[in-house]
Amino acid sequence: ILEQQKNHLKEQNRLQEQMIKDMQRSHKEHVNQIIHQMEREQERMRRDHERVLEAKLREKDALLQKDFQEQAFQMQKQIDSLRSEMHKEEKSKPSIFSRIAGGFGAAAKKILPGFVTKWFR
Repeated sequence: ILEQQKNHLKEQNRLQEQMIKDMQRSHKEHVNQIIHQMEREQERMRRDHERVLEAKLREKDALLQKDFQEQAFQMQKQIDSLRSEMHKEEKSKPSIFSRIAGGFGAAAKKILPGFVTKWFR
């Protein structure tokens, strides 16, 4: 009987050890599954972040291009306005020669009033 009890206890110990090993293996598999799931989720999030980043970069580039185009358009308007003002000034002002001659004439009228009236009529 003692031998039977010993054998029975040995079998129970072996079964308990096997059960513990099975639980450890199951736990390890479960932990590995969770780790792999987390890694897949991290990879998915990384790809999502890359897509969002790429979209933001494209949007920024488009805004910069639009902004530069707007700046170029504004600059062209300023250039056109300046050219228009310069053209108006050129037309409204007498030529350099006529201004110089007019200046000489005015000075001569003051210095030599009789002489200027004879020559500049």
